[in-house]
Amino acid sequence: MSFEDQYTAIGEMQLVPDSVYVYGEASRLENIEMIRTRPINLRNLKSNANGKVRLDAPVGIRLSDEEVVYSLEVSRYVELSETVEIKYRNVPDNVNFEVLPSTAQVVFRTVFPVGVNPARRAEFYVDYQEYQKSLTGRCMVLCDKLPSSVISYRISPEVVDCLVNVR
Repeated sequence: MSFEDQYTAIGEMQLVPDSVYVYGEASRLENIEMIRTRPINLRNLKSNANGKVRLDAPVGIRLSDEEVVYSLEVSRYVELSETVEIKYRNVPDNVNFEVLPSTAQVVFRTVFPVGVNPARRAEFYVDYQEYQKSLTGRCMVLCDKLPSSVISYRISPEVVDCLVNVR
C-alpha cells in the first residue's frame, strides 16, 4: 500500500471472512498455519479502498471460501507537535515522586480537519506501580484520554527517569 501525501490508513485492513475452514488430507493439513490472499496492490490512496481478493490454497487443499472481501479506511491527516507535561499516578501519600524530564515532545497524527487540539485532552503519565516493578528506575510514558480523532502519536522521550523520596 502507498498513500498520497497527508493520507494514511486508519486501523488495520479488514477481511471478511477473517478465517476459513481448510479441508484435505491430515498429512497436508498438519503443516498449514495460515492461508494467504493473492497480492493486493493499492497505490496512491486518498480514499477508502475495498474489493475482493482470491485466496491462495496450497496444492491438494480445499477452502470453505475462495475469496475474501477487504476494506481499508483511509483519511487525510495533519501532524501537530506539542510539548506536554508528564504527570504521575498511583503515588502513595508518603512518597515524593519525580519524573525527569517532566515534559515531552509529542507529535500527534490526527484526522483532518482538526477539531480540538489533542494535547488539551490527552494525559501523559508514569504509573508508580510500574516504577515499583522496574529494575532501573526508568519507566515508559503512558497515554490516557486520547481523542478518537488521533490516528497515532510519537512521544520523545518514550522512557523517563523516576526519582523517589519516602517522607
